[in-house]
Amino acid sequence: MIAALVELFAAGLRRKLRSLTAIAALLLLALAALLTAAGFGLALLFVWLQGLYGTMPALAIVGGGCAALAVLLVLATMLRGGRRAGPAYAARPTGQKTVDEAIAAIQQGSRESMLAALTLAVIAGVSLGRKL
Repeated sequence: MIAALVELFAAGLRRKLRSLTAIAALLLLALAALLTAAGFGLALLFVWLQGLYGTMPALAIVGGGCAALAVLLVLATMLRGGRRAGPAYAARPTGQKTVDEAIAAIQQGSRESMLAALTLAVIAGVSLGRKL
């Protein structure tokens, strides 16, 4: 009796798992198609803007638009994000502690560490600038 119930439950679970796997595969294919369409759309926008303004302004417009969209999506996520009740979220500061630590590091940090950070930023900027 119990074995029959377990077998019935396992069969239902296998059916549900196959259904969820098929849904996940279809959603991944839809996401791939959407990303491909977005890529072609950005390429089309770039070619159109390149004819109007030139290469570098077109790249700047497309890149700036993508960056602005990313910022808007992050802000929307932060504003919409639900507040979870609990001690881990109640005691967490809003970022003020991180800002205070960064200011303290700048004001009280050694010159060597600041010079090393500045040198690293300059080297990264130069190497990225040459690749672009």
